[in-house]
Amino acid sequence: MTPLLAVAALLALAVVTGAVCRRRRGTWHRRHRLPGIVALASSIVLAVTVIGPVDKMAMTSLPSHMVAHVIVMFLVPMAFVWSGIGHQVEMAFPVTMRRRIGRALCRVAWRGDMSLAASVVILNVVMVASHLPSVFNSVMAHPAMMNWVVEPSFLLSGWWFFGGLISAPYRQVRTRLSRQLLAVVATMAEMLIMAMSMSIFTKSPWYQMGGAMGPMNMSFASQQLAAAILWICGDFWGVPLIVVIFRRLIDRDGSLLAALDRRVRSV
Repeated sequence: MTPLLAVAALLALAVVTGAVCRRRRGTWHRRHRLPGIVALASSIVLAVTVIGPVDKMAMTSLPSHMVAHVIVMFLVPMAFVWSGIGHQVEMAFPVTMRRRIGRALCRVAWRGDMSLAASVVILNVVMVASHLPSVFNSVMAHPAMMNWVVEPSFLLSGWWFFGGLISAPYRQVRTRLSRQLLAVVATMAEMLIMAMSMSIFTKSPWYQMGGAMGPMNMSFASQQLAAAILWICGDFWGVPLIVVIFRRLIDRDGSLLAALDRRVRSV
């Protein structure tokens, strides 16, 4: 069993247990249904992605690997944050234990702009470093490194990153809107540069994929397709987040012009 499979199974079990406990206590309301469904579904998607046919395809096909990468690093963390899965897991514990966990998390939590800045650096370092040819080829030749190092770092860095950008039913984002916008744009730009480096700025394949008969050289066409998946999926999560941030600016200042004027006056 891989670490992420164990995490997915435990989260799914905790979410279901928390929902059952809420029903018994009479605190389960209609507004809890959709976040609970999203939390459970994202845990199942994570489990399916890291085991079985999907995992085997990701270890032998570069485009499939990029799809799995996007799911583990972006889509699942976004769903975890939006659904407030941590809060739902807490509901599986008795009240006294939940209070102790909450106090412990408050003591160690690192919030605000510095936390967002650190998460941006960590996520982009993980993404770039894991796709350097030497690192990637070594990881693909040793599946244990993928299961125990790379995939957990994808999930944790994505979870931390989106925790500073996406509001959940049980918590609100506390970072400044200008920093949120900068974080999204910088990450999208880094993904674009990486995709262009894989497809436009080179004429030869970079990577080898692991297989039953040993590492296999991938075609340049596969590398270009993988780069396109990375680029398109970057726009898939980045553009909606930018729209959400602009909506937050409008809600705060009344219009984008008022937000811009406020920014200029503060400089």
